Parts: sequence; structure tokens; C-alpha cells
Amino acid sequence: MALPLHPRPAALTVEDSERYSLEDIEDWESIVPDSHGFVRLDDTFYVVSMYHQMHCLMSFQHLVMTPANNGTMSSHAIMHAKHCLSYLRQMVLCQADITLEETFPEDARGLWSWGITHECHDWTEVREFATNNYVGWMEEDKDYVATIGDKKPE
Repeated sequence: MALPLHPRPAALTVEDSERYSLEDIEDWESIVPDSHGFVRLDDTFYVVSMYHQMHCLMSFQHLVMTPANNGTMSSHAIMHAKHCLSYLRQMVLCQADITLEETFPEDARGLWSWGITHECHDWTEVREFATNNYVGWMEEDKDYVATIGDKKPE
């Protein structure tokens, strides 16, 4: 099942950016709408896969930036990391992006992904749909709290 939406084609040129660094949690959180990507269609709640994927990336960012507790992780954190790695692997395979990325000319073993343009879908349309959908069902069901992980919508 998919959203009742057909986003326009878009392009994304991969670039190094000062935004979305490991330290900039606010930049990462700005990608995700207040609903955390949850939508309600008819009477059933779903999460948009793109936002589940972002949640996993943000979880890895948190793991990297949080000082380790004596080098150990909780069993929940380990289970969640395993889930996210498996999930993201499958989503990458599902998308099967066939864009060609140039290699370093010296040895053809490294690659340079900056400046390569990929064909995408317009993710701003997905965010707009999720946001508008959230406003509609939150007015009807003010007790429902959508969460992915620990952060709750505002």
C-alpha cells in the first residue's frame, strides 16, 4: 500500500554540506514533520517509509554522538540498531538507484559521490501530505500520540 499521492519527479545533486552534520540534531529533526510521518487513511494509522528511514538514520546519528556507557549499549539499543540496519539495507535495495557515480581516476577503487545528480521524487509533496493529514486527524483524535522512538510530536 502507498500514499494516495504521485510526487513529481525531482533531482538531488549530492553535495557536502555544513547542515546535517553529526552535531546538528535540529537540522535532522527539521526534515521530519510533527506527525513523525504518521498518516491516517480511513481508520488505519501508517508511517510513511521515508520517515521510518529518516528515523533510523537519526537513531544512528544519536548512537554516534552519545558518549558510550562504558562501551556498552542497552539490549534495546542493540535490537533497534539491528532492525534499522536490516530495514535500511532492504530499502536501499528496494529503491535500486541506478545512478552511476564516478570513481577516482588514479585507481578506480574509490568513488566521489559529490556533484552526482540522482533522480528522485519530490519529498516536499510527501511532507505536505503528511502534515495536512496529521492536522486533520489530530483535530478528531487529540488523545492519539504518534511516536517513532522517544520523541513525541508537539
